[in-house]
Amino acid sequence: MPNEATAQIEAQAQQAESAIAVLQMQLQTEQRQIRRQAFLANRPLTAEEQNRLDAIAAAMKQSGNALVALTFITLQNLDDSTQVKQLRTRMNRVNKNLDSDLDQLKQIEAFAATAANVADTVAKVAAEVAKLAAAAAI
Repeated sequence: MPNEATAQIEAQAQQAESAIAVLQMQLQTEQRQIRRQAFLANRPLTAEEQNRLDAIAAAMKQSGNALVALTFITLQNLDDSTQVKQLRTRMNRVNKNLDSDLDQLKQIEAFAATAANVADTVAKVAAEVAKLAAAAAI
């Protein structure tokens, strides 16, 4: 659930993205018009038209680069937002608690291993005592 700050960041990004999309559509429309005029006149593109198409292609490439940059800037702004910082703090706290729980489980595991060794030793001693008692009874 986005808070006001993240909603504002997202709204600004969408507004900029929309402006870039409008620019791209305008460039594509102009590109189609230039090609259509040459086609309808049944002629090759003039040098001026080709230069304009080259400029349009460069502008379209730049607008695509602007979208990529906008994405990174938006992600950085969201990453720097208070909501994300609070989430990161909570996750770090949970990780510390998990580390503490893991340490306790390791201690329990070590104790259980020691208890198993003691029980094994007691069982071996009991078996030897039983053998001695059986031998003494004979």
